[in-house]
Amino acid sequence: MSSFDGVLDVAPVEGGDSPPLAWGDHFFYYAPNGQIPPRQQPYATIVTKNYPDDSRSELDAPDRWRVNIRVGADRFLALIGDTTRLSERVWDYAATDVLLPHPVYRRQG
Repeated sequence: MSSFDGVLDVAPVEGGDSPPLAWGDHFFYYAPNGQIPPRQQPYATIVTKNYPDDSRSELDAPDRWRVNIRVGADRFLALIGDTTRLSERVWDYAATDVLLPHPVYRRQG
């Protein structure tokens, strides 16, 4: 993704300003000026480990990672071809190679 015009790939490493929990992950922003936009969440992330309140994805297992992309609830339902409300479904967050809502942020759309 970092080869797209205007994309800023933030990849925290040990010794940087980011907390150790973020080391090894990638955070993608639309930032044509090369600066993290203030008060804006990344539009995509690559997560390489469990985060607090998110162990159901089992990302601490070897060779596991997750790509998170914000598409919104309507687009997500269109992508998976299901109209069941996200909050009414039971999700297997440890499943691989499938589209899933984010285990923590799914209620935000």
